[in-house]
Amino acid sequence: MELGILSPERQEITWVLVSAEPLFDSQGAMKWIVVTFTDITERRRHEEEQRQASLAWSATFDAMQDAVALIDPDGNILKCNRAMQTLIGKPLPKILGRPCYELVHGARSPIPECPQVTALQTGRRASLEMKIGEHTYHITVDPIHDDAGRIKAGVHIISDITERKEVEYAL
Repeated sequence: MELGILSPERQEITWVLVSAEPLFDSQGAMKWIVVTFTDITERRRHEEEQRQASLAWSATFDAMQDAVALIDPDGNILKCNRAMQTLIGKPLPKILGRPCYELVHGARSPIPECPQVTALQTGRRASLEMKIGEHTYHITVDPIHDDAGRIKAGVHIISDITERKEVEYAL
């Protein structure tokens, strides 16, 4: 069990891990309980710092207007921001673990010009402009490599460039 104990001298909480173990005599009767207190304040402080950093990153990720997703080599969405959820039109639980090509294109496999496939084949950034419905999007995929140089995921950034394209056509 973890407990927070307020230190009156320092006016801060000290976190301790409390564990108890019974000790028995030769007849099997419990005679003592050994209680151990371990100071875990520093660990808890690091956990809170990591939690705060994660919240800050999530807020940044969700503040982006471009749709962003982390997609594995099989095309499954591992993470995505709110803009991607809006683009797909589904809540996060209905997106994670599902293939991008299924959610975005309604396809059973990647579309022929898929930048994810290109990035996996070349190991480099790939991009594509694509019209979906009334909108035109610029899709960029940057591969993420592991320590051995294998691609473990692709970062997708999908920007709505409809207005820019309309101006280009008008000119």
